[in-house]
Amino acid sequence: MNKHLLSLCLSFLFTMVWAQHEFQPGYVVKNGQRIDCLIKNEGWFRAPEVISYKFENQDKINMAPANEFDGFYIEDTKYKYVSRHFQPLYNKPATDMYLLVLVEGKASLYQFNSASGEKYYYEAEDGKLKELQYKSKIEGSKLREEFGFRGQIFQDLECKDITKSMLQSLEYQKKKLVNVFNTYNECSNAEYTDYTKFKNKGDFNLYLMAGTSLFTTSTSAKGNETEVSAPSNIPLMGALEIEYTLPINNNKFSVFTGVSYSQNKVEGTLKSKVKVPSTGLYLTNNYDYDVAYDLLSIPVGVRLSMFVDPNHSFYINPGFTYNFIMSEEEFNFAHFDNNETKNSSYLDHGIGFFAGIGYRFKSKFGAEIRYTPANVVYIRELKPSSNAVVVMLSYKIF
Repeated sequence: MNKHLLSLCLSFLFTMVWAQHEFQPGYVVKNGQRIDCLIKNEGWFRAPEVISYKFENQDKINMAPANEFDGFYIEDTKYKYVSRHFQPLYNKPATDMYLLVLVEGKASLYQFNSASGEKYYYEAEDGKLKELQYKSKIEGSKLREEFGFRGQIFQDLECKDITKSMLQSLEYQKKKLVNVFNTYNECSNAEYTDYTKFKNKGDFNLYLMAGTSLFTTSTSAKGNETEVSAPSNIPLMGALEIEYTLPINNNKFSVFTGVSYSQNKVEGTLKSKVKVPSTGLYLTNNYDYDVAYDLLSIPVGVRLSMFVDPNHSFYINPGFTYNFIMSEEEFNFAHFDNNETKNSSYLDHGIGFFAGIGYRFKSKFGAEIRYTPANVVYIRELKPSSNAVVVMLSYKIF
């Protein structure tokens, strides 16, 4: 039941994180008129079908089909779309297209993404929208390509800096096509805008963390029947975490690692019932045990963030942690009946899974609850099944 509830909560949070996008300043163009507004940045991979927008100081969110607008732009981003009428070659029917603007100037370059791949279009001085011609197909074990766009560029973008030798090696790739159109606009002393330069950038963050864990253990040992109970242990811990925010989906995804240190002490009772083969009877042994150790943990995880507003955000982060025993005291067994004591080192390193949920205020201060349902520290003679709930506070250093 708990596992199903945890899976349901994680799925719900993932959906919310993915769906959360912020409204950013921009404008839509309708019937040639620019309308300033806030547009919901959804990090489109293809041309949007619906645009969500609202006006400043208003809570009402408006939703409209993208084709109701001549275009839209979100300021300081790569997301500028325009509607263009396109007449294909060979008397194919004309169509209206919603195109992503890559370069805008005397010569403009556009991109259209579909399930079949990327296509590029352009406008030169005549203002007519044309497709950059490119075909590829596999014949036998070879890839055959037709680079018709090279001739188009040489003919329509006449410039001393664009030579035949340069075009002979030009690939049908966004970055290289953008460079050619930028070169032409600069060669023509024309004003232009390269929207591809507006990119989400990754960022490193460093956090100082402190907290404690509520740790419970039940253990089975080698033998026919064994029961072990251990009381909760509440160690203090300190941690340093480094996070890299990925430049995708409006920086909502990040990866992180770090190191944490804690001093732990586990105490409990071991009851072992072992069958004696010669008699068929069971021998019962009762032991008290205790162990103290210093634990160094190195987590590696993925973080999904949900921004409520500029000051408040929530996140979830699943991952794995490698636990390394820095130092340990001997594992002490004390027999109930004859006070026999056995001193042996039983601790070993372990790898465990964890899942956490957290909150941040102004991206500076944070709190997180992290749950570890798997084994964290292995004891060679014993096989612990442990549950740890870690509560941590964090402060962003940079």
